[in-house]
Amino acid sequence: MSHSIMTVSRILKSLAEPTRLRILTLLRDRELCLCEITEMLGLTGATVSRHLSVLERAQLVRKRVSHRWHFFSLELDKLPSEWQKIVTEILKKVEDDPQIAADRQRLKSYLSRNRVNIACGPPGHHSRPCH
Repeated sequence: MSHSIMTVSRILKSLAEPTRLRILTLLRDRELCLCEITEMLGLTGATVSRHLSVLERAQLVRKRVSHRWHFFSLELDKLPSEWQKIVTEILKKVEDDPQIAADRQRLKSYLSRNRVNIACGPPGHHSRPCH
């Protein structure tokens, strides 16, 4: 199957940045709000948004907007099957990286606390928009 050079370039560019790999590993098992991703990575919302835009253009993540909340999930379905396998293998290869392991542990701890959004306030109490 033939792929345009731009498609291949977008996918490879998105995978070539450590922060984007950290985001993808956080999204492997569940959908997360922008503020949750920001909190897990310890980065600003603007920085995380910029990385998420690159991942969206590469069709690796999907954004869902609900009121003022922006949720993201891993979305490999739009990719050809061979690219799905490549991305999945890359994510498996980086699982043991200390930074990614720490991110996943922070997420596990966060989710065990009833998933009350740390950055934006509890559900129903939107102190500021999450986007």
